[in-house]
Amino acid sequence: MAPCRAAGNPWCYRDYIRGSAAELMIAKGMYVQTRSGWFSDRSICYLASGRPVSRRTPALRICYRPATGS
Repeated sequence: MAPCRAAGNPWCYRDYIRGSAAELMIAKGMYVQTRSGWFSDRSICYLASGRPVSRRTPALRICYRPATGS
């Protein structure tokens, strides 16, 4: 998909996120090596839209699910 189609404006980006099944987040080596942690703003958008985020590091795989209720 062309970037301008997926994220040309906030509404297109929202629709792109909502249409996704989940986000696969893979941390860069420097975050894994320093164990400093990292969570992307895109991952926050996925969770806020009710989509899960699967986080992958060399030693650990975690799946964050959106909270239910308010």
